[in-house]
Amino acid sequence: MKDVMRVRVSSEGRRRLRELARREKKEVSTVARELMDYGWVFLMLRDHRAGRVSLGTFAHPPWNPWPLALSSGSARTKLIYSP
Repeated sequence: MKDVMRVRVSSEGRRRLRELARREKKEVSTVARELMDYGWVFLMLRDHRAGRVSLGTFAHPPWNPWPLALSSGSARTKLIYSP
């Protein structure tokens, strides 16, 4: 990992992160990074569904999620899209 970033979260957000980390048997920082990766995927799907981005656009940065997903260890993510 190259950079460190500090983020302020509400007490409810922190509680949710701790609960998810406990359930997944992972560290809170790992869970936070994975949720960020999932957020990028969500934004890509949302923009595609709204017609703002084509599927071809996803092959190029910053939309290509795979280098990001593979670097964070969440390569097992399955995408399910239902219109």
